[in-house]
Amino acid sequence: GLQQTIAFTFWKLHTDADSWATPAHLTRVAWLESAMDPLPPDSPFPDTTFREWRFRRRVLDPLVWFGLLESRELPRNERWERPIEVRKTPLYDRLLRFVLS
Repeated sequence: GLQQTIAFTFWKLHTDADSWATPAHLTRVAWLESAMDPLPPDSPFPDTTFREWRFRRRVLDPLVWFGLLESRELPRNERWERPIEVRKTPLYDRLLRFVLS
């Protein structure tokens, strides 16, 4: 489902990632409910945590690797956590243009 709605996701990142934003916030605003993967029946994680993890791994991390988003680490509550915030880089708006008419 994500592939069919990625244009919406990129547009929402264009509008909502001008300043630092958490993956949880971006998951809520930039990933359409119809495109979200169903929660595996044996998942030990809450639904929102699973969806945030999937969105971060499928969308946000690759955009950081390509230099379209930048990330910064936040303080950890647990050793295994790696909380971040992301925002657009100037390259994002140079590469992706949105003309709505």
